[in-house]
Amino acid sequence: MDMVTMTFFGWPDNSPPGAGKAYTCPGRGPTSGGTGDYDDPVTIATAIGELNVCDTIYIPYLKKYGIFEGYCQDCIDDWKERKRRIDIWTGSSQEGGGEDQNTCERKFTPTAASQTIIRYPPRGLDVNKGSLYDKNTQPTCHKDTQTFSNYNAESYCH
Repeated sequence: MDMVTMTFFGWPDNSPPGAGKAYTCPGRGPTSGGTGDYDDPVTIATAIGELNVCDTIYIPYLKKYGIFEGYCQDCIDDWKERKRRIDIWTGSSQEGGGEDQNTCERKFTPTAASQTIIRYPPRGLDVNKGSLYDKNTQPTCHKDTQTFSNYNAESYCH
């Protein structure tokens, strides 16, 4: 288990804006996305060296699996100082939510270095496939129903 800073990104603040991603992993399409289950992990970005490209992790805070296929300059800068950081895709793969989505991403962001990730997770961990942000629903930001801050990190140790 590793303690990390978690941030979030989506269509409007991706570089360039859109659903593109930096790395293509086997069995994955050309755009960021994912429901968060083992077979369809959500796109995450971090620094090479912190994780390897296409590594899968489990994120208890969201009850989602994630796969490293995105680029994050802030993550790279933090990793130079050995500070762990991952950036998690909020969606959508078809359209952006502008400033509303950016605001949502900030709401999801917990205190720095306060969350756990599970590296090399087994299949079968509890998964929540709910969307983090959906421009076509009200409310658009699903932070209140899609975060699980009371998880017990030790329960994931073998």
